[in-house]
Order: sequence, then structure tokens, then C-alpha cells
Amino acid sequence: MDRRLTRWISQWAWHKHSEPNQQKFAGVRFLSRLDDDWECWAVFDDVLLEEQERTSILVTDEALQNVARKWSLDVF
Repeated sequence: MDRRLTRWISQWAWHKHSEPNQQKFAGVRFLSRLDDDWECWAVFDDVLLEEQERTSILVTDEALQNVARKWSLDVF
């Protein structure tokens, strides 16, 4: 897959973010090339994040088990 366009967009967003008094973006959001149902986020390293919620993920979590099955992973 040709990634030139997505790389150009991320560089453009980073440069807009880096300009003094012009920070318009905190990162970029995009769909995974591995699965269109997966949303990926790249947050720029100087962005302050605030935790909104914390929850435990149990080994029995259905979403975790689905991913593990899809990628043939063992969850311990």
C-alpha cells in the first residue's frame, strides 16, 4: 500500500501543531490498514493528557478474547 498521502498528512498536521501560537492539532486519528474496524490514534508527544476513566481488563473480556483469537495470541 502506498503510504505517501497519509505520511504527508501527518507531517502537515505536525508542522501546524509545532508553529508557535498555531497549535491546531493534538495528534491524528486514522483507520488501521490491518482492519477497517480499528481506529488508531497518534497523540503528539508534547500534548498533556488527562485520564478520564480507568477500568480493569480481565482475561475473560470478550473484546480481548476476540483480538487474541484473530491474531492467534495466548492471553495469560
